[in-house]
Amino acid sequence: MVGTFGVAGGGGSWLAAQQQDQGVVGAEANLRAADRAFFQQVSLSLADGTPADKLADLEVREARIANGPTPQASFFDVPSEVGDAGANGAERNEMG
Repeated sequence: MVGTFGVAGGGGSWLAAQQQDQGVVGAEANLRAADRAFFQQVSLSLADGTPADKLADLEVREARIANGPTPQASFFDVPSEVGDAGANGAERNEMG
């Protein structure tokens, strides 16, 4: 029976990791799309007559954000927190 729970737990962890990876890929795609949309809007603004110096600061800030480090998920980096959460849940059940 313990083996069954171990396999189920491992499978659940694998599925959660897969889902997290899919979420990261989707978020990265959304960021790239937003970056493209931003620069398309800059081009439209310039074409409409907005002086380039009025947009320079925005372009610099956007480039800094776009080229910065990608935030890293920490959910699976700290497995002890999962154990702590289970222990806390068990303590709460004993109290209630």
